[in-house]
Amino acid sequence: MATVKTAVSVEKPLFDRVEEMARERGVPRSRVFNLALRSFFSQHDERELVARINAACNEPPDPEEEKRLSAMSHSFRHLVEGQW
Repeated sequence: MATVKTAVSVEKPLFDRVEEMARERGVPRSRVFNLALRSFFSQHDERELVARINAACNEPPDPEEEKRLSAMSHSFRHLVEGQW
């Protein structure tokens, strides 16, 4: 994968923790920053997906979907009738 060099300003305590983690794991600092950014974006994407799913679940069903849900409910009721 292609890489790009960049310079960023990081708070000293945070930088110290990155240095320590890189030393403990035996990897370059840039690897720690890459892992942190991947984790950050992964969490962001998950939160965004959950928000979109929640928004979709809160929308009322359209008439066509309402008919399908009603038919499925009727079919299910017919399948399990007398089993419980």
